[in-house]
Amino acid sequence: MAQVQTVTGPIEADQLGTTLIHEHLRNSDEAVHDQWPDAGAVKEDQPFAVAPGDDFKIAVREAKAAVELGIKTIGEPTAMFLGRGVEFMRRVSEETGLQVIPCTGIYTYDYLPQFFVNRDPDQIADFFVSDIEQGIQGTEIKAAFIKCAA
Repeated sequence: MAQVQTVTGPIEADQLGTTLIHEHLRNSDEAVHDQWPDAGAVKEDQPFAVAPGDDFKIAVREAKAAVELGIKTIGEPTAMFLGRGVEFMRRVSEETGLQVIPCTGIYTYDYLPQFFVNRDPDQIADFFVSDIEQGIQGTEIKAAFIKCAA
């Protein structure tokens, strides 16, 4: 049987269950967080911001709500520029039992960072392939799909 990578390791495809394919556990701007760590994350309803540290509590609450509705797995397309954090995803998954399928890729409609502007497509693809074959952000957690929004 085919396997699918999740933040807690590979699972058999027949273990996916009811799956939502595009769900974010959190959304934050990496550049803003690097420069202003107290900025918090983004929330869809007012006040539109999540205080630093509250993102985990909210992600767990929402993941538990999904599990209670019968959702077993989510595809988590949080890529570069959306605040991808696979250790965060793993913690939410372990706390709630929700299976989380991570991605690699980049989310940008405005510009590529100078780092990528100066590389050819194959060099950029090597980063995505590394996330799939080696692991994301220095972990053993492997990406299962590529998000390309550019």
